[in-house]
This record gives sequence, C-alpha cells and structure tokens, in this order.
Amino acid sequence: MITVLSGGSESLKLIRAMRHFLDDDEIAVIANTSDALWMEGTLASPDIDDLIFLFSGILNTTKWHGIKGDTYSTCLFFRKYFEDEIAGVGDKERAIHIARGRYISEGISSTQVTKEICGRFGICSAILPATDNFMGLRCKVGDETISPLNLRQRFSGNELDIIESIDLEYYNEPVLAEEASSAIKESDAVVIGPGSPLTSVLPIIACRGIRNLMLENFTIAFAPPFPKNDSGLALSNYNKIVRIYKDLSELLIQDSLEEDRIEGAMLLNTKMTSRHSAESLAWDLMSVIRSHGKKTA
Repeated sequence: MITVLSGGSESLKLIRAMRHFLDDDEIAVIANTSDALWMEGTLASPDIDDLIFLFSGILNTTKWHGIKGDTYSTCLFFRKYFEDEIAGVGDKERAIHIARGRYISEGISSTQVTKEICGRFGICSAILPATDNFMGLRCKVGDETISPLNLRQRFSGNELDIIESIDLEYYNEPVLAEEASSAIKESDAVVIGPGSPLTSVLPIIACRGIRNLMLENFTIAFAPPFPKNDSGLALSNYNKIVRIYKDLSELLIQDSLEEDRIEGAMLLNTKMTSRHSAESLAWDLMSVIRSHGKKTA
C-alpha cells in the first residue's frame, strides 16, 4: 500500500495517475482538515471533499475542485436574498456538507464520517483525515491573521511566492488520527504529494505522532517549485519547506527544469500539464518505490 499526504490539486493529478498502476485498495490518502469550515449549518472540508469527488469519478478536473456539472441555485438564491457566502458551494457538494455537519453534530469522529461518506460513493481507497481534533488553524501573514481558506483565495498559484513572513498557529495541538497512523505503518512508502505545502501539507505533518512514523518508513517528498519572487522572505519560506521535507524524507524529488537545484534531490519532470505527463510521473514514482522494495527485501 502507498500512503499519500495530499497537497491539494497537484496531488489530485498525481493520485489520479497512480490509479493506473495501483488498485484503489492499495492507495491511502491522508488529508488536511485545517480548512474545515462551518457555513450556514453545513460543514465543508475542501481537501477531503475533492478526494471523495476524485475517487468517485465526479471531480471537476477543469478546476480540480468541486463536482463537474454542479449547479449553484442555492448559492445564488442565498446571495440574492441574504448575504454572500464565504465560498461559493455547488448544490450537490452542499448535500455532502449537510450530511457531514449532521454526523459531526451527533458526535461522530471526522474519520468515521469520512468513511461513511466514502462508503455511500463506493470508494475502496482509504481517505483519511489527518486528525479527529479541531485544529483551529490561523495563518499569520505579515501582521495579519487569516484563515487557510482566505490564504488560498488571496494567493492563488504558488503559495511560496508570498513576499511576507508566514507562520501557522494552531488553537489546539493536532494529534494524528489512529486510522491515519495505521495506514502509514502498513504502507510500503509514504509520499508527500506536490501542491500546497503551507495550507495542505504542513497542517498534516504538524499532527503529533506523524513525524516518527514517516521517519520509520520509506518517505518520498515532492519539493515545491522555486518562488518566482526571489525576495528574502519568499526565499525564507521556500527554504523552510525544503528543510522540513528533507528532514522527513529519504528521497526528495525536484522538477528537472528548476535552475536552483536542491542538493541530493532526484530530478524528474513533475509538471503535470496533461494526463499523459501525470501518468509518466506516476510511473517514475512507482518505479522508485518498487526499486526500494527490492533493495530492502
């Protein structure tokens, strides 16, 4: 089994490609829940939602978010007569948020709720919240404190192009969920997926208990792209992520076209601009994992 720590939309592309080389029950995905948000009595969890949509075959792969063909009647009606929503939500997606909010209000854990929803969609892969605790994550960007959702909305593209200092502050120390812990222990490899290191990956590896498990396993990390803005603060944020990834992984993968090379990194074409390029990357990744398995057998 391979466990992926999902980094958002770029990780979704990689996971879709990995499904060509692995059965779904050989894939586990640990997802960030720091972006979970109560809206009008419903509970959204964007990173988990998009994984559910991916594995059930209904993900909007134009935006890599939401359900393809979804309508927005409720959202538009609400905006017209009441107030603007924090995030526009499709009607079908809202149904999942309603169900999740109801289950959580009944005292069911996030892990069990996700398992229940996945079962309704016939999903065989394990989609696992990183923690069952409420994180209460706030992002301190310069002198301003905002939510992970606000950070994503404000800084689209490479998060590490932000030219301000960034600190993540947790209301509660997150603890790795038991099922997520078991998945890592049972895996042949752990992959820190490409994508959003600040708002998706770091909240996962902030969970108490996960770092030691990753160090005990064969862990591969995808290095973030070098920031286009080479200001001191942007470079500082980038170097911090690279240092964390190197400390946790046995192998760091960097895009082969990057001019600023990371010492010791494996160079691959990590730009998933098409389904073919994503499948090529997944093939290379699986080759590395299988080669490691033969060496340790």
